[in-house]
Amino acid sequence: MTIKQFFIVAARWCYQWIRPKPAYYHKVNEVGVEPAQEGLPRLIVSLTSFPARIKTVGYTIESILLQKKKPNMVVLWLGYDKFPNKEKDLPKRLMHLTQYGLTIKWCKDIKSYTKLIPSLEEFPEDIIVTVDDDVWYPPTWLDNLYKSYLKEPKCIHADRVMQVGVTDGNIDSYADWKYQILGPKEPSYLWHFTGTGGVLYPPHCFHKDIADRKFLTLASSVDDIWFWVMAVLNRTKCRVIENNIYNFEGVFIVNNTALWSSNFFGKNDVALENIIKMYPEFKELILEEYDQNRQ
Repeated sequence: MTIKQFFIVAARWCYQWIRPKPAYYHKVNEVGVEPAQEGLPRLIVSLTSFPARIKTVGYTIESILLQKKKPNMVVLWLGYDKFPNKEKDLPKRLMHLTQYGLTIKWCKDIKSYTKLIPSLEEFPEDIIVTVDDDVWYPPTWLDNLYKSYLKEPKCIHADRVMQVGVTDGNIDSYADWKYQILGPKEPSYLWHFTGTGGVLYPPHCFHKDIADRKFLTLASSVDDIWFWVMAVLNRTKCRVIENNIYNFEGVFIVNNTALWSSNFFGKNDVALENIIKMYPEFKELILEEYDQNRQ
């Protein structure tokens, strides 16, 4: 490392401590989850992380535990192959949050899919809300998602979506999809939900193949594409919630990298093409929805 590189890294380390945190942030000092109501599905917030972010994921989790609408469970899934000593490899600050409602579970690492697939397998009758591990979530975020769910309990609900386009009978390239869609928007297959804003999945909203590990071949680093396709194949539409937030503030991380890989443009197009070859019915449903919306 050169002297210049050393000072850049040192400056970034210092900046993470002096950078202003969101006005709503404060350290958790009370339990941030509540018991589930009998007869109702639990509301579970599910996420994952990896070694490069494990020291800062606590900030995201604190923002979840500070929500106006308390979830019934906050579960952090970690790959035992990424943390071979399990809890001994985790920072004390993160372990401290287990006193306030955080549950840490261990599983085989399946890249970014780890944030949802293990929860679907373990909690099939519950509402699962996924979040990214490097984002601050404002106090009303979960309340807004849950209120939208109560209006349309069979739909997926999201803050951030992209509107899928179609040209001459083919799905447009990912780079050409419309973004910054303001809600509320009625349920549609054409809303491609993205993970940064958090996504609420009701029970049984996915096609039976959702947990088939072939996604590691078809779409290894683009989980949002796989989840969207599996929802459409199950005839589950997405609703853009009212008063949705599109720009979420990220947690500052020294030497930040994307979770396992970057997923932009070309990789999304290739993954979608691979999936459509295996599930041609998906494209038919998208084209049908697009034509209906034009009428």
